[in-house]
Amino acid sequence: MSNRYGSNLSFNDVLFNALLGFVVLFVLALLLINPITKKSDIPAKAEILITLEWDDEVGDDIDIWVQGPTGVPISFQNKTNGVMHLDRDDLGATSDYMWIDGERIIIKLNREVVSMRGIAPGDYYINIHVYSKNSKTGPTKYTLTLLDVNPYREVYVMQGKLTKRG
Repeated sequence: MSNRYGSNLSFNDVLFNALLGFVVLFVLALLLINPITKKSDIPAKAEILITLEWDDEVGDDIDIWVQGPTGVPISFQNKTNGVMHLDRDDLGATSDYMWIDGERIIIKLNREVVSMRGIAPGDYYINIHVYSKNSKTGPTKYTLTLLDVNPYREVYVMQGKLTKRG
C-alpha cells in the first residue's frame, strides 16, 4: 500500500510556529523580569539650602536645628517636616569614613545640610547645638550659609567659634 499523502510539510509548519511562539514568550518574560528603569516622577529640587560646616580635622559633633512656621524643628531627632528636610547629619569624626571594597576610606568632611523644597510664609529660626565637644581641640570655627538655589545666590553667611558643649 503506497502513501499518497506522505508529505511532512504541515507537521513542520506546526512545529516551527510552536517554537516561534515559545521564543516570543521567552523574550517577553525576560523584558518583564528586568523592567527598564525610568527617571523619577517627582523631581527632587530645593529652593533653599542651609549648610553648617566646621573644621574637618575636629571630631566635634555639631548639629543644626531649624524651626519654621509650623513650630516643629528639624534636627537629628526629626529629619523631615513638611517642606524642610535634614539631608545630612554629620557626627564629626564618628562618620568620617566609609567602606569601599572591604577597605575603610577616611573622608574628612564636617557638614550638615538642610534643604527646603518650598517656602512657607512666616519666621524661621536657625540654631547650632554642640552635641559633643573634644576639649583638647579648643574653639571650633564654623560657617553657616543660607543659599537660594533658584537662582543661585548666597543670601547669608555667618562665621563664629564654638567653645563648649551645649
